[in-house]
Amino acid sequence: MSDLSLIQYGLIALIFIWSGFVRSGLGFGGAVLSLPFLLLVKDAPLVFLPIIAVHLLVFSSLTIWMNNRRSHRKSHRDKVITVARH
Repeated sequence: MSDLSLIQYGLIALIFIWSGFVRSGLGFGGAVLSLPFLLLVKDAPLVFLPIIAVHLLVFSSLTIWMNNRRSHRKSHRDKVITVARH
């Protein structure tokens, strides 16, 4: 990846940010949808596979963390409502 220009690095960053939002919003598909756009920047899939692996680790962890936080908040709220009724 050392032979990429500054514009290509910027485009790659924008594609990964966009695909992260797609993954967080849909819950799947960010990496799959980003690969064709990445291949438009540079037609070398082996360049992007390690980056996609890191991308999946980061955004999968973010999605799991957000879902756990949301479910913990909901279960805590349900406990408070149950205690208030008794």
